[in-house]
Amino acid sequence: MNFKSYDVLSKLITGLLVSCVLIKVYFPITDFSNFGDVIFVTALAYIVGFFIDTFSSWLEPLYFFSWGGKPSDKFMSEKGMWGIKVPSNMEPIKNYIRSLVDDDTILDEELFGIALRKTKSDRIMDFQNLYAFSRSLLTSFIILFFSLIPHFHCHLMFYLISAFLIFVLWLRAKQRAYYFVKEVLVSSYVNRKE
Repeated sequence: MNFKSYDVLSKLITGLLVSCVLIKVYFPITDFSNFGDVIFVTALAYIVGFFIDTFSSWLEPLYFFSWGGKPSDKFMSEKGMWGIKVPSNMEPIKNYIRSLVDDDTILDEELFGIALRKTKSDRIMDFQNLYAFSRSLLTSFIILFFSLIPHFHCHLMFYLISAFLIFVLWLRAKQRAYYFVKEVLVSSYVNRKE
């Protein structure tokens, strides 16, 4: 089994965030000077991060619903989002992807999956990883919000700050999803074999 640095870091960052906040609020431990404590918290953070990553993938259909549909489907129907425009040459891109499987009857919804399978590059993996990390961060803050309500239920500022942070992370995850879809589609066409 190969651990990639992205996998370790993404799970550690989200896991440390959630673990440390919840430990600080509910179990006020302030002394982590013992090496064993640091190893324990790091291992705990990785496990928590693993579950956050799992929950974020399970919540993806809910995120798509809140974004008005799957970014790949929206892009194929030539609807971008604020700041992310659909390429003007979408028809040639669609036709090229259809030609990869020699099937003109494939629906637009299936074209993104074909392009993703047929086009491999480090750049696409970077975009995919950034999207997954943004989605995990959004899920982390949602988990923290619901976990901290019992402790801060009377504080209006908690709700205002939480709503602002969750909205920013929600919007950023949506943008990252659209950037990922655009990169896959454009790369598949630009890097085609003539």
